[in-house]
Amino acid sequence: MITNGKMSLTLPEDWKKIISILRDGPQTRYEVIERSGVYAKKAISIIRTMSALSMIETGPGHEIRLRDKK
Repeated sequence: MITNGKMSLTLPEDWKKIISILRDGPQTRYEVIERSGVYAKKAISIIRTMSALSMIETGPGHEIRLRDKK
């Protein structure tokens, strides 16, 4: 959907859960899976897709965090 010249899209609930968890701070993928309640294979698939879209980055100790908006 395009509103006021900006494109927006609605994300599935599983994506919203993972994003809200990552907004709290860096997490390992196991913490994300545990806290989100999303089936493990699906959560890992979402995390890989987010990485491919450059939405997240990995830090020391395999922590995942949302990428800063620039």
